[in-house]
Amino acid sequence: MNRILFKWLIFQFIFVSFFTFGGEGDVGILVKGPEKEKGFPYLYPNALETWSGMYRYLESDIKVYFTRGFILRPAEWEKHSCGKISGFLPGSTVFFYADTSWSLLFRFSFNENDSVKVPIVLSPEEQCLFIEKFISRLKYFLRDSNVMDPPLLPAILEFP
Repeated sequence: MNRILFKWLIFQFIFVSFFTFGGEGDVGILVKGPEKEKGFPYLYPNALETWSGMYRYLESDIKVYFTRGFILRPAEWEKHSCGKISGFLPGSTVFFYADTSWSLLFRFSFNENDSVKVPIVLSPEEQCLFIEKFISRLKYFLRDSNVMDPPLLPAILEFP
């Protein structure tokens, strides 16, 4: 019993230290996922193998969808750039990015709470900052991964 209590106390110390002494920047944290789903959102009905993760960044929840399946992008999606990242806007708070062998969709739409859903939308600049950092880290994790394995979604994104 003492060993379990000791491990729990160490975990609490590390967890609290991370947020207390983590520096001056903001942090995006993977709070749920990756979870396997069928169908990639904002597309025609499909059965693409999709992985999703929920992130918490600046008091907002961001859902990220990942697929290695081929996506035929609808022509009506507007082209949009976030810094060096070029993608498309399927909706006002949604960003789509396609790499050579995989695609992502970011939903910046709501703050998910246990009892109430309160709309908290990040500014376009904050959205782009998250997108750029996420894609950069994901490319790093995917460079050595097996395509048959679930994607290694970044657990923590640090922002200056």
